[in-house]
Amino acid sequence: MTTADSIQQTSQPLPRDAFAASRVIRLLTGVITAIVLVLWTVLGFLLWIPLLTRMIVVFTSAVISAMFTGRDPSDARNHLEVAITFYSRGFHLIRNSMSGETQKSGPFVVPHPGHMVRLLKEVAFCLLFWLGVVAFWKFFLFPARF
Repeated sequence: MTTADSIQQTSQPLPRDAFAASRVIRLLTGVITAIVLVLWTVLGFLLWIPLLTRMIVVFTSAVISAMFTGRDPSDARNHLEVAITFYSRGFHLIRNSMSGETQKSGPFVVPHPGHMVRLLKEVAFCLLFWLGVVAFWKFFLFPARF
């Protein structure tokens, strides 16, 4: 037996029954799940509000445009529905992923560069949104306090 064979044998995942039977592993998984849920509570909210605000503006614009052009605003409605459920779907995805209930579609792969660009644009929009909220709060609502 070579060193590579022994490493491969020791790095094999535990059978599902052995994994479920281990109290330490279940406790550790529960603690990590709780930490991830707390992180999502904050980060997901900070991402959700700008996304929701933008999709409300897009949908409203699509409705106004539809009034003049007769085009169907259903695509904008679909995007708004996705934005509405974004935050709660994050909680479901975390719970299902940590409990092993998600669809198995293969191993984790690095996202396509186009998806990473979209993610960076979303994060940049969120940063600009929250900077705008802080600036509005500071300079227009309570200018004397700062």
